Amino acid sequence: MVLPPQGPPPGGPAPRPIGEPSFDEPRAPTPRATADREKPRASGEERPFVTVAVVVANVLVMVLMIASGVGAMAPTAESLLGWGANFGPYTLGGQWWRLVTACFVHAGLLHLAFNMYVLWDLGRLTERVYGALGFTLVYLVAGIGGSLASVTINPMGVSVGASGAVFGVAGAFLAFLARNRGRLDPHVFAHLRRSLVTFVLINLALGFTVPGIDMAAHLGGLAMGFLSGLLASPTVTRQGPQRAYWAYPVVGAVGVAMCVLAWLGMPLVR
Repeated sequence: MVLPPQGPPPGGPAPRPIGEPSFDEPRAPTPRATADREKPRASGEERPFVTVAVVVANVLVMVLMIASGVGAMAPTAESLLGWGANFGPYTLGGQWWRLVTACFVHAGLLHLAFNMYVLWDLGRLTERVYGALGFTLVYLVAGIGGSLASVTINPMGVSVGASGAVFGVAGAFLAFLARNRGRLDPHVFAHLRRSLVTFVLINLALGFTVPGIDMAAHLGGLAMGFLSGLLASPTVTRQGPQRAYWAYPVVGAVGVAMCVLAWLGMPLVR
């Protein structure tokens, strides 16, 4: 989500308190039923421990925030900034790490709950396909891409939330389907594609009609997740997904390059 523009830049007083923020959580249906019954099989049926770890990390950050006195339902911009929210003058003024930390900070319990629900639904399926390392890279690169897009388009807004990374997970799975069309069962393929496309289209429609939703983060995360997924997408075989480990350093380098771009204070759009 993105909060209203704040000011002034670093060195001045902290941004003024804000009212109740709106949420940017993904709200469309996800392919949970198919994921549970008909998911593409990964070799060894790895458990999605990275998805579990990311959900736990997000919940733990919220618990620590509340324990420190941050509002559980409507935290202020100042309190979110103290926990690593994305804010142009800070992020592009040397604090590039906010591109990452903003993905683990949420504007209240409802914001957290909706984002984690969708991540739990999509993440387990996508991690089984890409594997732990591939999923971790795609998730982080998509989150960084969403944060960079947000701070570029709306540099004076305070933005937080995992929704950019969650959209990236959806984008990565769409890339997997695109790369493996014809290799999956046609009925499973059609159901997964329909569910994911519906998820993306409904959330994009909500983003353009509901005030306060950080569409830049959503679109940036979706784009980076899809592009990263195209690079790192496994190929389905009779033995299970054959993963493109050669592409992992390339995906990681893209994430590092975006952080360097923010460190240099060079947003893509003015």
